[in-house]
Amino acid sequence: MPILLKNKNLKSPGIISFTHNEFLYGVINKSHKVRDFLEKTAEKGEWVYGVHIQGDCSHLAHWPLKKWQSFIMLPNTKDKFISNVPKEFIFPYNCVNFIPSSEFNFTKSKNWDLCIISRPSEIKRITETLLLVRKILDKKAGVKVIFIVTDPRKCVQGSKTYKKNSIDENFFTMPKKIFSSKEMSAIDFICSSQESFGNFPLTDNFVNQILNRSKFLLCLSLSEGGPRVIPESFMVGTPCIVPKNFRSGVNKYLNNRNTLFVNEDLDLAASQICNALKKKDSFQPNVKTSRNFFSEKANIPRLHTFLKKIFKQKKFILEGDFMLHNLANRLACHGQKNNFQIMNSEKLFFKWLEKAENFNAKIDLFSEEDYFFPNGVFIDNENYIKSLSVSIKILVYKLIKRIL
Repeated sequence: MPILLKNKNLKSPGIISFTHNEFLYGVINKSHKVRDFLEKTAEKGEWVYGVHIQGDCSHLAHWPLKKWQSFIMLPNTKDKFISNVPKEFIFPYNCVNFIPSSEFNFTKSKNWDLCIISRPSEIKRITETLLLVRKILDKKAGVKVIFIVTDPRKCVQGSKTYKKNSIDENFFTMPKKIFSSKEMSAIDFICSSQESFGNFPLTDNFVNQILNRSKFLLCLSLSEGGPRVIPESFMVGTPCIVPKNFRSGVNKYLNNRNTLFVNEDLDLAASQICNALKKKDSFQPNVKTSRNFFSEKANIPRLHTFLKKIFKQKKFILEGDFMLHNLANRLACHGQKNNFQIMNSEKLFFKWLEKAENFNAKIDLFSEEDYFFPNGVFIDNENYIKSLSVSIKILVYKLIKRIL
């Protein structure tokens, strides 16, 4: 869903940010009514709009800059597709630069050699990750591994849940086939149900403690948008392992000091990881530098200054509360109960906007998700259902006409 960065009052416009998916492929792209609304309200100074770019947009020849856009958020300001955007429009950070700082006692004691925080999907290469762990154990028995992989399966869908939700079934069927009983007893699997416990069943503090107690974070994806877990790992002093041809929004922060780059061939990668485990001290992220790059404590003041500068340039009155909390999740539309990008429903967009007009930051700041979508109800397919219903009626009419 769009997110509020500042609430609106009679004297001062509010600030709304969209994801690049919503802008390029979602309701903004599909609805003339939504686009007309954005243009008119931006021109009247009722709202200030921005776009948060998290994923890979290198396929674009140039960014489709619109008059209603006042700012763009992305770290890689030298990307060619953004070269047509005025520099003063670009805020050089995105959701991965607003990681909350965890409060716990750091330790040099390591419980696990490898920590894997992922999703059971093909794009995350979870099957290859399991096979890589198998090869590592073949080369170095006793390696300690922990998997933190949420379970997105929906019980009511039965065996169809894998295909319907793009879930890699191998993650749930392969471990008992490729690991011995003894090996499985030494591997930790934390796989909480998202259906029962929400998108984030583990707290940030808990996950960061596990990262701090791991020698390496292993991420075998070939392509990521803004992989939050990598900066989280660096912020607690844990280096990461990625493929040599890894592409993501955090690549510019990776170097030979904080990252092991492994071959895509799993057998060779297993050897490289085993060698790195023997000389773990050769890899050490700079915690202080990482926190300056990635922490919300460092970057919320920068964002606040940037947004105030926009108001000054536009000669808008600056009144009202800024909502710059939990940006690591909110900018990417990751809610506790749902993922809230509005991709299809024009009706849902204007329903959200109606509530945004009356949002009281002092009351609702920490219950934003429940305010906009009580009981977790988020239906983004109303327009498609309507058009599908019309199509079915037309088809039935033609069949009846042919029969008669």
